Amino acid sequence: MNQLPPGWSLGTSRSRGVDYYFHKKTGKQYWTEKDLPTGWAYVIEPGDPRRVYFDLADEKGTRSYTKPAVAASPKRQRSSPRPDPTPQRRGSNSVLDLLSPMPRADEATSHKRSHEDDYESSSAKRSRGDDPAYDRRSHATMEPRRTALTDQEQTAEFYSSLQRANSGDRADSLLYHMRAMNNWIKSVLIREYCPTNCKVLDLACGKGGDMMKWAKQNVSMYMGVDIAQGSLEDAVGRVQKNRQLSQMDIQLVQGDLGKVSLLSDSLYCWSAAKQWHMAVPVNSPHAFDMVSMQFSFHYMFCDQNSANLFFSTLRSMLPKGGQFIATTIDPDRMIQKLQASVGDVDADGAPAPIRIFDAKKREMCTVRMDESTRTRLLYGSDDDDDEGYGLRYKFTLRDGEDEQAVDLPEYLIPNSLLHRLIAQNGFELVLQENFQSFVALHSQVPRHRELLTKMHVLNFNGTISDVEWDIVSLYQVLAFRKL
Repeated sequence: MNQLPPGWSLGTSRSRGVDYYFHKKTGKQYWTEKDLPTGWAYVIEPGDPRRVYFDLADEKGTRSYTKPAVAASPKRQRSSPRPDPTPQRRGSNSVLDLLSPMPRADEATSHKRSHEDDYESSSAKRSRGDDPAYDRRSHATMEPRRTALTDQEQTAEFYSSLQRANSGDRADSLLYHMRAMNNWIKSVLIREYCPTNCKVLDLACGKGGDMMKWAKQNVSMYMGVDIAQGSLEDAVGRVQKNRQLSQMDIQLVQGDLGKVSLLSDSLYCWSAAKQWHMAVPVNSPHAFDMVSMQFSFHYMFCDQNSANLFFSTLRSMLPKGGQFIATTIDPDRMIQKLQASVGDVDADGAPAPIRIFDAKKREMCTVRMDESTRTRLLYGSDDDDDEGYGLRYKFTLRDGEDEQAVDLPEYLIPNSLLHRLIAQNGFELVLQENFQSFVALHSQVPRHRELLTKMHVLNFNGTISDVEWDIVSLYQVLAFRKL
């Protein structure tokens, strides 16, 4: 045959160098060989080492132990969920290599951990709270059937107890420049979408690391909401120690946005005038011009109720024309990484996680899917009504030579689900772009390019390491506007 049957595409396990066919709708996957005719694959039955060959177009009718002869079949064309945002770089690169324009996606791309702290000071000595290494988004061993509440409480406990690193620890961070780049991306996103004198609602604000970014935009009011009380206490300390922040109208609220309403529930709130007190945080709907959720949007997709409540909150907080901006995992890129790992196994025979190594072969990033998540992404769901909620995984970053990573759960946001919820809730998608493409575009703007230096994003070679650049590619920026 000359073409693959409808729905089938060809991929390659990069670690093993073995080709496989993948059906996008059913999730079926079969190994193949480079010298097989187009559309032919094989399986190995349990207890029988022989390969059973068959044509994808007629699996039952063509099954045979005899390998089919190659009959000058045309070259197979490989397809993937979406092209990589940029080719993988190797070795040291100049700033022109890193920041040269890269192709933008022809279609919308599709998804944090805690906040990266503000890092816009050009001073060589910075407070610990302003350092990108301060956000150690390393994530704790998950048990198979934890509930969403337990996940959220675990996350809150981890970030509340997180200690700020001292200057020596920051210098030792293996992902120092990646964290600085994440901060730069957030700064640019805020610069591009935040009008002067706007009222801002910052969801999952953490320890307040982004407050100075908003202060530089002269916002008229800032309200930060987070589930972790300990993180909010740190944010209060940051406000009290900073003259510019202490002169702003800043309010902080403790609450789980997947469970509470800012318009009707009495929550633990802080302001300079009243300090900590119980109150309903927002007095009237449509009180904000902009809502931001940096590196935390995915937590709202642990289940349908949480996502629906979040979008209900978003609708009630924003007037017509109000905007929501976010940074989160790019599902297309994550699925590409998952497909590339197919066939790899750990020593115990279990499917290997997604792993990203640095030049010294150190495992810097690990993404381990829950078994059900892996099955749903690769092979489809037995539930015809599966909309894509609860795609759970744990994400680990290695931040130091001897640092033991702590793992916390996250959730993938499928593009189809995200786009449907945006439309159903009266919003329009304005921006959806992979981090690498976003960097390529906005680093050409002089005022943003200057910020790269001020925020110490680039290393002494004028770039960032390959492993940091690869991890950066796992993320995307989002913006949508209320109609």
